[in-house]
Amino acid sequence: MLWLERAWRAFWPLASWCLLCLGLSFIVFDRPPVSIALGIGVAIALLILGLYRLNRPTLPEAIERVDRPLKGRPLYSLMDQSVLGDADLWQMQQSRLQVIASGARVHWGHFQIAKLDPFGLRLIAMLVCLVGLLFGTSPVSLGGRVPAQLAADGGMGATWEGWIIPPDFTGKPTIYLADVLDQPNLQVFQSSVIELRSYGPETDWVDQTLSETNPSSSAIQRITVDQDGRLSITAAPEKTWNILLEQDQPPSVELTSEFSGEFFGTSTLSYAAQDDFGITKGRLLITLDDPLLDRRFGLVPEYQGEKTLIEAISLPVSARKTDIKDVITQDFSQSVFAHLPVRVVLEVQDSAGGIGTSDPFFTRLPARKFFDPLAKSLIEIRRDLLWSSANDTRALRVMRAILYQPQSEFRRETHYLLLRNIADRWDTALLMTSTDQSRDTIAADLWDLAIAIEEGDVDDALERMREAQERLSEAIKNGATPEEIEKLMQDLKAANDNYLRQQRQQAERDFAEMTPEERSMMRENETLTMNADDLQAMMDRIQELMENGQMAEALQALQEYQEMIENMQTAQSESGGEGGNPAETMDDLANTLREQQELSDQSFDQLQDQFNGQEGNGSPEGLADRQSDLQDQLEAQRGRAPQLDGKAARDAQKALRDAQEAMRQAEEALRDGEFGDALDQQSQAMDTLREGIKNFDQAMAENSEDAGGENQENAGGERSDPLGRSQGENGQNGVSDTQVGSAESDKKKSEIINEIRRRSGELERSEKERDYLKRLLDRF
Repeated sequence: MLWLERAWRAFWPLASWCLLCLGLSFIVFDRPPVSIALGIGVAIALLILGLYRLNRPTLPEAIERVDRPLKGRPLYSLMDQSVLGDADLWQMQQSRLQVIASGARVHWGHFQIAKLDPFGLRLIAMLVCLVGLLFGTSPVSLGGRVPAQLAADGGMGATWEGWIIPPDFTGKPTIYLADVLDQPNLQVFQSSVIELRSYGPETDWVDQTLSETNPSSSAIQRITVDQDGRLSITAAPEKTWNILLEQDQPPSVELTSEFSGEFFGTSTLSYAAQDDFGITKGRLLITLDDPLLDRRFGLVPEYQGEKTLIEAISLPVSARKTDIKDVITQDFSQSVFAHLPVRVVLEVQDSAGGIGTSDPFFTRLPARKFFDPLAKSLIEIRRDLLWSSANDTRALRVMRAILYQPQSEFRRETHYLLLRNIADRWDTALLMTSTDQSRDTIAADLWDLAIAIEEGDVDDALERMREAQERLSEAIKNGATPEEIEKLMQDLKAANDNYLRQQRQQAERDFAEMTPEERSMMRENETLTMNADDLQAMMDRIQELMENGQMAEALQALQEYQEMIENMQTAQSESGGEGGNPAETMDDLANTLREQQELSDQSFDQLQDQFNGQEGNGSPEGLADRQSDLQDQLEAQRGRAPQLDGKAARDAQKALRDAQEAMRQAEEALRDGEFGDALDQQSQAMDTLREGIKNFDQAMAENSEDAGGENQENAGGERSDPLGRSQGENGQNGVSDTQVGSAESDKKKSEIINEIRRRSGELERSEKERDYLKRLLDRF
């Protein structure tokens, strides 16, 4: 056994290699001479290595292996010699050791070689050999009976095997031809693969009409089934099958609803689709319906783009998409086909490449609707630019016409400046013949500007209503012509409709951002001081009175209408909170203006470095982030500003909103690296911010005068300064005469004087603010 143990330790690599080659010989059918030679060469090398590592066991080692398990090591003891004179005692000891030694047994030894084979190569070889013996072509193989059955001459002639492998998308199992020898007709799917293997010397052993590819005489044949036909095998045993294609049914799809549009442009379309093996993709085909197209204005030229809009749809997540019912959600607001007549078809494709289409339906492509006349004009200009290059010059002329009288067309100067910039850039593109590169950018800018004009805010709409009401009242008082009054009445109705629309949009935006609990609370506790019915009823009453010539009553109704507007403004002001300290607000706005000036200077330095081909000290992203911070800072200051009454207060809020919008445009320009455009927007932001500070200062003065008159009626004769702070009975800012001479009061007075003196010397402050600070210095 010691020999076997050491032989196993020396020759286990050779034994593993032999087992591996044996298993592969049963599994691999093609065994070229090179692989056989390689296997023999490796075996010889491992044999030499084993002989080199083999260590012959000696007799003492064998005795040690048998004697070690016995008690008292009797074999070694029996070989000892007595050195004492007592022969009887020695003989008794020898007899006892012989009895123990008679129980010696041969041990199997230690055949564990896990330390010598840490990767388990011997186990892998044994597994491959076992698989080959059981499932290969060995005589004891579980599938070995098939080649034996196929051998017509008792195993001495040719044998073959074959499989029909269906396409993966079917999920069907492979057909083993040996199992269907008794079936003359077979049905298979198109693109199935027939794989045949020959184990004999036969040549030209396959004949088929399933594919245009001619069979070869090689031992391995692969045939792709393209059509119905015949498969014949001439090798023993001969067999012929009639192969019939099993057709894959194309998918079916139908639209279960037409487009339903949402207020902000999102559209939904329901559909149902089925397929026997599953749908893999789908797309929506929207084709322009030329016969129904109204060929006017910018639609006169032929459309230069693709007349079919293809929108891929996402399929629901499921294991096998054999039966789908889903809803397509898309927003076509920015499509050139928006609101135009189109033909809509849904197309789906299955795993086999089959295509199914729905019945077409004709509609106008739903998209976001624009109600503001200026926004609608910009959207039409954008569509004309994307429609055809023949509209390039016309689009520029229309933009110039809109810019001709900005006072009547634009509510915000920022919107006017943005459109002027767009028109100038498009004019430059026309001169440089670079319209293809600029078209998409100009179209995107027009879309953004139209959205800004359309959405606006409720405050703007309310202000337009007030202005329209005032113009109509003045016209009636001054005896304007019926045509002029009718025109002003139409303006008032348009302003009224715009306000209601802005309120509805704002309500929908607020509702979308609410949590379910807030939505439920809003439904339960919603109370409206003014609704659309009230305003519309008042408008109808005014219209009726004017049509009947009752101008005095119409003027009275207009005054009531104005009271409604003022009540709504008051309600909005109250909902916004009381605001903060006026002086702090002025300081915050002044600091924002100073920081904006510093940022503008840095942007100018970056523009110079860019022009000189130098690398600037700051990155565009860093400047854009600072611009964004300033925008947020101004937004917070607007929220903390005190709620003041009067036209100056409304003008101040409007100027601050315009400054915030200009900051946003400057941020976008900085992120795009357009320092020139950023400087224009930053300059606009500073101008409107200065205007807002000026109007805010005027509003504080007006409200302070009103507050001062009220304070004079208070008991004790207290008065207020222009900022609304109490001045005490003697007009000394609430400091009594008994406090004037104290040391603490003198110290405080000195600090106030120094602070006022510092602020009065800051040139970035408005002139009125500096005059007020100088008047304060005169008081001290």
